[in-house]
Amino acid sequence: MVLHVDTDAAYLVLPGARSRYAGYFYLSENFKNYHTSTPKMNGAILITCKDLQGVVCSAAEAETGGIFNNVQSSIPIARILIHVLKHPQPELGTPIVTDNVTSKGIITKLIKPRKSKTWDMRYHWIEDRIKKQEIQLIWKPGKYNRADYFTKHHPPTYHKIIRPKYLLN
Repeated sequence: MVLHVDTDAAYLVLPGARSRYAGYFYLSENFKNYHTSTPKMNGAILITCKDLQGVVCSAAEAETGGIFNNVQSSIPIARILIHVLKHPQPELGTPIVTDNVTSKGIITKLIKPRKSKTWDMRYHWIEDRIKKQEIQLIWKPGKYNRADYFTKHHPPTYHKIIRPKYLLN
């Protein structure tokens, strides 16, 4: 069993210019090609939905903050799977799926942000986890992101349509 994490954030959805992030943690088989398909879900083991501490100045910073918090939650779970339950994890680390190409680009150093001292100070830790191969950051379109549902406000009709996708029979 391999730990997979989908992470998402919603910018300025809360009062006082606050943002929310969510993480959808689930176990599945070892999966090679994240870019063309999605691993088979084995039920959620953890779902987080929390307010970001502090006010962020862009949607990309909110997404990066969500990635940061979800990676912090994923590392102890992955270590338990490896050392206690004896389930080996992928060589490149726990797959973390995001739908924001800007935050992925900044974290993986494909994009150089301007005036980003807060990002530089707070999120170098994620870069270190990627270098240590504890996580691998993957971009996929938002329609495949399971954490997206938990960050937005939806009408009751949408909840009735979507909830069965998150329940196992």
